[in-house]
Amino acid sequence: MKSRRLWVKTVGVTFVLGSLQACSGPSETSLLASAQQHLSQNKTESALIDIKSALQKNSGSPAARYLLGKTLLGTGEISAAELELRKALDAGYPEDLVVPTLARAMLLLGQHSALIARFADTRLGDPAAQAELAASLAGAYAQTGDTDKARATAEAALRAKPHAADAVLVLARLRSMAGDNDGALQLIDGLLQKEPDHEFGGAAKGELLWYGRQDTEGALAAFRQVLAKHPASIRAHASIITILFQRGQVQEARQQLEALKKLVPQNSETVFFDAQFAFVDKDYNRARELTATLIKTEQPNVRALELAAVTEVQLGQDLRAQSLLAQALKAQPSLVLARQLLARIQLRAGQAAKAIETLQPLLSLQRPASTTLTLLGEARMQLGEIKQAEAAFNQAARAAPGDARPRTAAAVARVAAGQSAGGIADLEGIAAKDSGVSADMALISAQLERGNVAAALKAIDVLEKKQPTQPLAPLLRGQVLAAQRNVPGAKAAFESALSRRPGYFQAVAGLAAIEVVSGQADEARKRLLAFLKANPKNPDALLAMTELAESSGSALPQVLRVAREGVLANPTEARLHLALVTRLMNAGDQSSALAAAQAAAAALPTDSSVQELLGRAQIAAGDGQQALSTYNTLVSLQPQSAPYQMGLATVHLALKDQRSAMRALRKAVELDPHSTAARRNLVAMLLTAGQAEAALDLAREAQRLDGRDGTGWSLEGDIAIRRRDWVAASTALKAALERSKAPDDALKLHAVYETSGRTADAKRLAADWLKSRPNDVTFRFHLGDLALRKQDLSVAESHYRSVLAVQPRNPLALNNVAWLMVKQGKPGAVALAEQANAQLPDRVPFLDTLAMAQAAEGQLPKALETQRRALARSPDDPVIRLGLARYLVRAGEKQGARTELEKLRALGDRFAEQAEVTNLLKTL
Repeated sequence: MKSRRLWVKTVGVTFVLGSLQACSGPSETSLLASAQQHLSQNKTESALIDIKSALQKNSGSPAARYLLGKTLLGTGEISAAELELRKALDAGYPEDLVVPTLARAMLLLGQHSALIARFADTRLGDPAAQAELAASLAGAYAQTGDTDKARATAEAALRAKPHAADAVLVLARLRSMAGDNDGALQLIDGLLQKEPDHEFGGAAKGELLWYGRQDTEGALAAFRQVLAKHPASIRAHASIITILFQRGQVQEARQQLEALKKLVPQNSETVFFDAQFAFVDKDYNRARELTATLIKTEQPNVRALELAAVTEVQLGQDLRAQSLLAQALKAQPSLVLARQLLARIQLRAGQAAKAIETLQPLLSLQRPASTTLTLLGEARMQLGEIKQAEAAFNQAARAAPGDARPRTAAAVARVAAGQSAGGIADLEGIAAKDSGVSADMALISAQLERGNVAAALKAIDVLEKKQPTQPLAPLLRGQVLAAQRNVPGAKAAFESALSRRPGYFQAVAGLAAIEVVSGQADEARKRLLAFLKANPKNPDALLAMTELAESSGSALPQVLRVAREGVLANPTEARLHLALVTRLMNAGDQSSALAAAQAAAAALPTDSSVQELLGRAQIAAGDGQQALSTYNTLVSLQPQSAPYQMGLATVHLALKDQRSAMRALRKAVELDPHSTAARRNLVAMLLTAGQAEAALDLAREAQRLDGRDGTGWSLEGDIAIRRRDWVAASTALKAALERSKAPDDALKLHAVYETSGRTADAKRLAADWLKSRPNDVTFRFHLGDLALRKQDLSVAESHYRSVLAVQPRNPLALNNVAWLMVKQGKPGAVALAEQANAQLPDRVPFLDTLAMAQAAEGQLPKALETQRRALARSPDDPVIRLGLARYLVRAGEKQGARTELEKLRALGDRFAEQAEVTNLLKTL
């Protein structure tokens, strides 16, 4: 019988009003008249209700659409205003009324080119309306950089309407853009002398003082003067909040926001600032909810997109953040912070080349910012271009002499280039002079990388002097001492961290880990439960509970119960859903995994990682069409995501669509040339398709991309194995192993040695590998499997037992050892098989082994019961049915045995064990 095993691997938001019955009440005309009266009394909310009621009676009313658009524009709901004004214009409302207002809305939305294209040649009958349109056009020209056309158009507006305020403001803006802030202020002061209550003139003066003269005190005074005359000026409120926020006067900024909320609680500016404060308060889920309302519009504000992206980064949703930043940069390519953040995310994903491409517009500036140059250096480091990296870091240090970060990065680059002594000396010098801790952290890391624990602990002591009341230094000390197995010292350090910041989870986790290693899993559990009592939704602690249940040997049902409790405690945390679904999938319970993934998607419908989890669960459950729909949606939302293209390829393969799968994998490699998984899967598909040369090109390309990484050579080894060229395979895999020390390459090279008869080389590789990595259970499984194929049962058993020495509750190793004991006639197999089944209940291969062990030890009734359970779970498996027939024959249940054997005989040549079936039938 074959071995039975299981491998466990600033914009507007739509104004919502209650539905009103149109069958009775005031007429449309009287409602619009009432709205006008309310507007004259500054009762905007009442006016909007009247207008909406009029539209309930006549949804096509151009007058109502126009008045609604004009009113929304006054409240700052610009996007919604533009939509209504377009409807009014399309419905034939007079151009002299609609066009100037629509042009202003388009200008405020940043639709500069569209405004020029649509209305540059428009001529209105009313000179005042024409002047207002010309002023908006002048603003659009100024924004697109055509200053000559902007000036000429503004002057034309002034000729049509002398002292036209909007035109004066454009001319003032042009002077400011040319660096003449004094001239710009002179124009605005002239405007305010004629119209002292002009809201936009007062706001423009504040902005000139703020941006042009860096006079925040004068700017605040100007904006407050605007509010004194126009209490509902959203522009003035927003500017004051921003200035106070930038000056660190957070409490005062909050008070100003509360005043704005009372005026326009649903206004986009109000929502934006509310989201900003939620982010400051680290309430990232609320920040996400608020920004989501701002970015659903057709013209989302770039500030909202940037804030949404930063929020997603804090929530661990880098792919979602990338999508948001791409939208922001499409709308405004010159955004500096968006480009820097996008590059940082790309670096975190290992996409160094893409990061450089993202930074290129910022690098082309006359004086690139220090942050931009530091990111460039990090990208060069990832690409192995150490000299270029160091040059970028040094340039960043010159750009910001007071910033220690680029100098620290340059020192790290020296360490990476092999200049360890010089680089560490640099880090020590920076750490000694800089009050920040980035150099200290880099120094500690560098010393630990070199194995210099004493020097690392000394650097931690220096860090502690900088932060005597902070928990970071004792936490790091505890981690270092724990790695050195200095349990008393590590425990004291973690407790010191907790004394400085009670409830510091990293220290709690460190103490719990010590207790687990010391065989005190119950104490670790009590510690985590106590933390959770005070912090019931803490995702790290909830995850730790699941991991503790797993690592302390709890049976799978108990582990899953803890994982489910974590999801119930914090259903909005994606990591907890991931932990549950992944464990269900690994346990082979695909239907439960799918149900859990669907529940996760319902709880977090906008979370891309959860949607991707749903797609994987759908694939595992065999629901290919639904998985295809899920991944197509993900790819459409984030077309630059290589992982989603890979997921799409997996779905296509499950649906037997090889061509589409290969196309998706090619796209994944194109998007992320450094993606090992994408390149490896594409090579495998090309080999299956008989395109070995194309596969070899991909392998060689990987070698050129990064000579220090072994992936390219590993792939070349795979191709040589497919060609049965053992010499080429061993050469390539040796090169891969020298570079990456990847366990898979060690396995493959060992297998190549065995297959090509190089037994001595195989033994030497196995000995060296396990000497340096005694806990590599995968390699030990490989050796056991190899011995099993050679029918060397005792050697196979010893290898599987060596797995149990490292992982005493490994269900696969327990099952295999039990099976081998039965085959060798050794007693005691039942106990091991029962342990395997306790870990993974009702898995057919494990039940089969348990039945064999029970039968071998004379427990025939139990063996029959166990084998019937296995057959009930896998009724189409003839091997399981044959096992049941054997036990029935031995038990003397001839009729039952005959029934099972006849079913097997009916399979004919489809079942290879017909000879045994015939022999057993003869005994009945």
